[in-house]
Amino acid sequence: FDRLKLRSPDIVHDLPNGGKRLAQQAEGYVATFVSGQAIRRNGESTAARPGQLVRNAGI
Repeated sequence: FDRLKLRSPDIVHDLPNGGKRLAQQAEGYVATFVSGQAIRRNGESTAARPGQLVRNAGI
């Protein structure tokens, strides 16, 4: 836990029609897994994109 840190939040413009969102990166994680596949290793994205996008889940 001592290695884990949050970076300052940034505004990124990567949504459709120029939409923006707040993104906050973290440091110190070895890997992030989704559906059993690593999507990030040592702070770098991998090519894996498992799962699917969830839109309007009845909210």
